This record gives sequence, structure tokens and C-alpha cells, in this order.
Amino acid sequence: MTKANRLFLCAAAATLGVAAGAPQASAAFVVVEDFQSRTLGPVNGQNGFTAGAGAQVVLDPANATNRLLQVSAADTSVAKGISIADNTTATLYFQIKTSAPVNASLGATDVAAPTEFAAFESQVNVNASTPVQPIRIRDLGVFDALSDTGGSASTITSAQPIGVFLVINNTTNTTEVYLQEAGDAAPVLQVNGAQDDFGFRNTTAADLVNFYIRTGGAVPNTGEAPGTGPFFVDNIYLDATGANLAAPAPLIGAAVPEPATFGLLGVAGVALAARRRRR
Repeated sequence: MTKANRLFLCAAAATLGVAAGAPQASAAFVVVEDFQSRTLGPVNGQNGFTAGAGAQVVLDPANATNRLLQVSAADTSVAKGISIADNTTATLYFQIKTSAPVNASLGATDVAAPTEFAAFESQVNVNASTPVQPIRIRDLGVFDALSDTGGSASTITSAQPIGVFLVINNTTNTTEVYLQEAGDAAPVLQVNGAQDDFGFRNTTAADLVNFYIRTGGAVPNTGEAPGTGPFFVDNIYLDATGANLAAPAPLIGAAVPEPATFGLLGVAGVALAARRRRR
């Protein structure tokens, strides 16, 4: 199936999902990278990526038909160009999962060729504490632990994918964080006490020009080892027009649809076949 036909089928399925009451992805999201067209092996040099040797395109351990980015727990940096203009608001979306504890940060930077943790502006962090790995957000000079509004701590466990929404306000230089796990009907706002927006690491920024990943180093605020990893990233999207909480892609390793859903997808398949006949 061609990329165009895959996109058409997804669009048809999304339309049917609306009829069934499912959340729909906004057309304003633009794919930054989903890795399906990338060659297995080092991501450096592919489709504008700049990365260390520890960043590799691999087959998803949970689904051999899916390709994703594997990032070593050792000091590794990965950058891919995006554009979030100064004095605008945008939503950066990506999916993460781990196979072992890791210290990994992801987000956006205004540095053209970032290599260090200090390059981040909007920065979410997976902390290599064991056995549970807390998810944190950089708030100016410190990392804040995140929880939902009911006080349940936000964590990531081995092989469980999470969709991350960073609503980045490049006017106030702050980030709001939403997480969505399998079974969540909608993204869940993340807070630290009463606080739900968090300051850029370096206080202010100009245009944000790279999606950025950095692993390794001491775990923030703990002095612990950086973990063993690896760490997986997939389905990176950007909506440069504003806040957007409609997931643009199924979670990594999403479950096979129930039989009733297959019926709906069958209708989508008929629509695809009709489209092919018209071409």
C-alpha cells in the first residue's frame, strides 16, 4: 500500500471514528517523523536528523511492521528541525516507551546544533529511578515531578507507551504538559501542586528550531546513574498553529481493533477501493 493510500485509509477511519464518538486528529498537526520510511540503522543524516551513534532506526520490539527510534541510555543527542516562531503557541506531540530505566529528556530548543541538556527550553524528563520511573518537567532552574490533577504521580513503566503533548507558549516562555496512555479517553493535564504551566529552562527563547532528545548523564536532582535503556521514540508531530489535544497517531503498539471496529474499517477499505478505481 502506498503512503498516500495509507493516509487515505487513516483519514477514512478517523472519519468513521468521529461517527462512533472517538476523538479525531486535527488536520493542523503535521508529521515531523514517523520513521516508517527511514532505513534501519543510524538515524544521523536521514531526513534532516543530526544524531550520535546511539540513535538508531529499529523495528519495534512489540510490532515488527513498525519502525521507531531507539536511543541509547549512554550520552546521546538527537535533533530534528521544527519551527515554533517567537510569540506564538504550538503543540509538539511524540510517543515514548522504555525497556529499562533511562535518563532521557525530550522537547524543543532554540539552539541550531544542540548537544547538551542545557540547550533545552521546553523539556520533559524521564527519570531513571527504579523500579518506577517518574516523568518530570523542567521549570526554569529545577525539575518538577508531575501528577494528574487528582494527585496520582506520573510515571512510565517498561514497554508501556505514552503520548506526550507539550503545549509550548513561546510568548510567555512556558509549557503545559498532557499525557495520554492506552485506555485514556483524552489527554490528561499534568500539574505540580497547583501549577500547570512551567517556565523554559533558560527563561526566554527566540524561535524554537529543533525537536531535541538527550540521554545520559546523572539523573536530575538525585545523582543516580543514567540507567541502562534503551529508550524508544515514535510519531513526532507538530501543530504550529496553537494548542491541539487531538492525538494525531495511534499509540506505539496499539491493540488490534475489536471485531466491531473491523466492520468500520471494512467500510473504509471499500472507500479506498473505490478511490483506486477512480484513479
